[in-house]
Amino acid sequence: METREELKKKIALCNMLGASKFQPVVLKFEQLKFKVLKDIFPSLPERYEKHCRKNRDKALKKAKTEKEREQILVNYRRLIIDWRRELKREQNRNYHMDENKPTEIIDYLKWNKKVHQKGLIKDSVLLTATIAGLALGVAPALLGTALAYELLATFIDFQCINIQNSHIYRYKLTEKAIQRREERRSQALINNYGESANVYARSIANNIDLPTLQDMIAHVKTKEEAIQLRKMILEHIEKRNKETQISQPTKEPVTENTTVTAQEQQPENEQQSTEVVQTATPEMLAQADLEIEKMIQAETKVHEPFAQKNIGGR
Repeated sequence: METREELKKKIALCNMLGASKFQPVVLKFEQLKFKVLKDIFPSLPERYEKHCRKNRDKALKKAKTEKEREQILVNYRRLIIDWRRELKREQNRNYHMDENKPTEIIDYLKWNKKVHQKGLIKDSVLLTATIAGLALGVAPALLGTALAYELLATFIDFQCINIQNSHIYRYKLTEKAIQRREERRSQALINNYGESANVYARSIANNIDLPTLQDMIAHVKTKEEAIQLRKMILEHIEKRNKETQISQPTKEPVTENTTVTAQEQQPENEQQSTEVVQTATPEMLAQADLEIEKMIQAETKVHEPFAQKNIGGR
């Protein structure tokens, strides 16, 4: 096991190789990526989800056991949830840490590193072939352009691996503290929203697709479940409104008809479930829906709403 000093030295080496300087470039490209998706390819997110559902249905047909079928459903629900999270936050999952589930980042870091390692191997093969072609005098103009492209691709793959190595070492430095923080937050969420887990379990019991907020409300059976579900939605909306005011200080403040305030008297189960739908605007429901869906991981396990930051404080 590596010591703290060894990890710090490795991080310093990554920075010497360009990690700290190249990461801002990666984040700029990240911003550009989501801007392109939003402005030029607005239908792509929906098409991607249809593609995922199509692959899911093919996998389900090949499933031989109920356990295998359930695992396929869990995997594809998670895939779509992560995709929606990226679009909503405009942040790639492999470069940003979820403060409420921070241990997830290590798997994404390792996965992304492997992707770029494979890319680097491919780049090496193509570079060798291109240089060989140039040496033999084959289409020098075309191969010269190809060589420049492959050199750039090689540099990008190398720096992405370098950045992910740096992040992996940073994670290892604080792994125990990260795990303790996750346990505390998870326990706090269970204390606040534990009853809501029953709603999610019922909502996905006979449904292969992700349930909507309205589906969740329809499966509320007790007053406590309704109270917790409503509380979670209201807290998220309040947080969203605060973030909007901070990020857009020059705009008009949020008006009363776009916010929801909790009433002192809690209504009964059916009345309260209906109130959630009536008082929240479609935009709020869509935003809250994303946060609620993230809580679906494996049947009744509760997952927390998202609050992300870059790993390593960058």
